Amino acid sequence: MQAQYHVGTYYWFGKGDITIDYAQAAHWFRRAAEQGHTVSQYFLGVMYESGRGVPLDEKESVRWFRKAADQGEAGAQFKMGVKYATGSGVPLDKQEAVRWLRLAADQDDPDAQLFLATVFPETQPTAAELAVRHEGFAQHKSNKAGSYNHTFSRKVLAEELSLLFTAQRQFDN
Repeated sequence: MQAQYHVGTYYWFGKGDITIDYAQAAHWFRRAAEQGHTVSQYFLGVMYESGRGVPLDEKESVRWFRKAADQGEAGAQFKMGVKYATGSGVPLDKQEAVRWLRLAADQDDPDAQLFLATVFPETQPTAAELAVRHEGFAQHKSNKAGSYNHTFSRKVLAEELSLLFTAQRQFDN
């Protein structure tokens, strides 16, 4: 399965002495994808979405993206989110779009994070939520006795928020 995927990438990217041949890439990706190889499933989704090496077919692209996405492949989860956000090959469904995009974003997929922030900004965490999640607060989430698990000092909160806002200003965000 892994070898079939690698042969597919050689044809997809034209590695070594092999020239780009999308039909051959599709053949090898399909062999690996049918055995459950998630990245090959993702590549087949891309191929059906673009019509490279296979007929252009939105429904088939969704089928392959979903197989990979259901197995946790972040790129495919991002693609499923975009499909639902645009109604491409699936019904338009904002909730389903956000669900798939959040799964990808939670795996640090930058495309999903950007899409959520620009297309669905209301889904983004507040500064306070980001601060509470920050690893720097881990040791400050309890009092000296070890209880009150979600408390931390105002001084620490002010310092962390200052860092957060400084970083946001650097990115004009």
